[in-house]
Amino acid sequence: MKKLAVALVVALAAPGVARAAGPQLTVSLDRHSFSLGDPFHYTVEARIPATTTVQVTADLGPFTAVAAPSTTRTREHGAAVVRIEQLAVCLDRGCAPGAKAREVKLPRPTARWDGGSLTAPRPQVMLVPRVSASAVSAARARYLADTSVPARPGLGLAAALLGAGALVALAFAVALLALAVRREPRRSSGAARTLSFDEAVRLLRESRGRPAPDRRRAADFAGRASARWGDGATAADAARIAWSPPDPDASEVGVLADRLERRDGE
Repeated sequence: MKKLAVALVVALAAPGVARAAGPQLTVSLDRHSFSLGDPFHYTVEARIPATTTVQVTADLGPFTAVAAPSTTRTREHGAAVVRIEQLAVCLDRGCAPGAKAREVKLPRPTARWDGGSLTAPRPQVMLVPRVSASAVSAARARYLADTSVPARPGLGLAAALLGAGALVALAFAVALLALAVRREPRRSSGAARTLSFDEAVRLLRESRGRPAPDRRRAADFAGRASARWGDGATAADAARIAWSPPDPDASEVGVLADRLERRDGE
């Protein structure tokens, strides 16, 4: 048993050297210090010469398996090799750290075969708290900001930008209508004037029972008609109904139609 123990210690302390000829049980961890919720890889390998039946036990103790363990069985140079790989995580009070770091030991891994058994020393890891004791006892919680990712504008800023864009579009439409009023000479034909206003009023009345796009088109026609006859105020209101959110309803186009009728009767 003394020779067996010496072989085990050599295999655990110097896994990179050539393996001894006797039975070996090695343990490896991809990390020895982590926090609550951090996964780690735990591997146990048994190498037993000249045997065909090997049972390896690698209990996780207070740790939780993230997935089912991976077990491989091979033969190398006349020896049976059993390798168990597990991905584990601390999610329980039995392994969670307190205000300070805590050393936690896993159960002893064992290997049993027809001619004997072998037990490895208990693997140990260090669980460290995610925040300091002063942060835990503080009256107000302190939060960390992730500065590696640029901050995105919130919904309030996005809504403000959309509103500003809508106002700019409305101002541009009013400016175009005002420019058309200044450039186009006012007609003196009463028959043509009556026809244009009558047609605008008719389209507005009819659009009240139609979808919103039809009401917008009717309002746009009314705005252009008002601009041709020098009514800048009515043209601006019609442009707002035609181009600004939200969609105009039947009452809005009805009010605009009444206004055109009054304007036509003056």
